[in-house]
Amino acid sequence: MARLIRWIRGRGIAYQIIKIILLLVVAVATVSVAAWIGNPHTNHAGGGEQRPTAWTAPPERFGTTDPPLPSGFPSMEFPPPMIQAPKGSPQPVPTRYGLTYSVPGNADWRPSNTMVTGWTNEVSHERIATFGAVSDYGYGYCREHDGSALANIGVHGRTGVDLEQAAREDVDKARLIFSDETGGRTPEVTVDGPVRFTISGRPAIRFTARLSGVPQKYSCDPTRVDYDIIATPAYSSAETAVFMIEHHLGLPKSLSDKDIDALIDSLRKTT
Repeated sequence: MARLIRWIRGRGIAYQIIKIILLLVVAVATVSVAAWIGNPHTNHAGGGEQRPTAWTAPPERFGTTDPPLPSGFPSMEFPPPMIQAPKGSPQPVPTRYGLTYSVPGNADWRPSNTMVTGWTNEVSHERIATFGAVSDYGYGYCREHDGSALANIGVHGRTGVDLEQAAREDVDKARLIFSDETGGRTPEVTVDGPVRFTISGRPAIRFTARLSGVPQKYSCDPTRVDYDIIATPAYSSAETAVFMIEHHLGLPKSLSDKDIDALIDSLRKTT
């Protein structure tokens, strides 16, 4: 670049114009590279306290295209700021759906309301499911598997479907999420529920997919997983908030059923 500019400089009055053009070309190239790097196509994207990078997800396999929100329904592009809890106290995680959950205030948890997690079909590369406001537990427990975690909790929104339909459609994705599409191996799945309860005085419904014989890609991957789905009316951004808890079983430091129940019990209206 420097040699080219020196050559142009010796060619007269057009130097300044051509120099500006070259600098603009370099700037555009730099922005393009930055935008490509910021596009997350891995299981975990974002994290920390940074605002999430906008990105376009791969096509949804199940075709669950929801209608727009009713006119006047409140919505927010980003969740409220996450206020740091006192050391050792449960960490509240507010979401853009007007609901908050809490995770234990210890080093095993990474609380976040900006992190995104999801799954894609390994053969078709179609999106199976995506959740935001994700906090994870036991991150990096499997050194062979980048982005491994013993548990995740996250949420997404649905509009135009009732609570039970929203919950059933998500829990039914569990078999595909934990299958090995390239090898044609699928886990055994049983579904518990529906369990009906309330969250801040409003109805909620829970299904639990219990998976066994989960195909392993790495020796430290689980062979048993519980996949909980909880649906409840949202206060903003969607008519229904669908919470997901992915929980690996039978591994050192795996969470207990009591731990999972505590996460669900923490769900509440954001105040």
